[in-house]
Amino acid sequence: MHRLTIDNPDDGTFRLAFTNPNDLKKKSSDEMRANMSGDEVRDRIKTYFNSVGLNTVVTKKNFNAEGTEAEGEDVVTQSVYEIRLDRLVSTESTAAIQVAKGSTKATITVEKAVEISGPPMTGQWQIKCVYSDNTYELTNPLNLDASDHTI
Repeated sequence: MHRLTIDNPDDGTFRLAFTNPNDLKKKSSDEMRANMSGDEVRDRIKTYFNSVGLNTVVTKKNFNAEGTEAEGEDVVTQSVYEIRLDRLVSTESTAAIQVAKGSTKATITVEKAVEISGPPMTGQWQIKCVYSDNTYELTNPLNLDASDHTI
């Protein structure tokens, strides 16, 4: 998980520059406003994460001057976006994340890899069908990536 923190969010713009850990090439996000929703941030950064074979889920929490969670833009002094990968990975998703400010006056910080994933799960699973007389049957072992059309 990466954490994007914006103090005193405004309608100004910025971009994030991601460094690919495999080839160290940089890829910039689409332009963002400092007061966007989590879904809007996800849309602006997905090009980078898709390029390394990942998808993200972005959640946003707003806080007031006292540090408690706030609703309504007029009392928000800080917005925190949590950028989570949609699956566990065993390597870094980015070597670095840099902020390139445009017109925003907000203070923007990024914490890279606040949380590191463990190795992806391995193994197989089965479905157990139990009948009314307490007898049961098991499916053949299924891989972790099995979907409903493979069962």
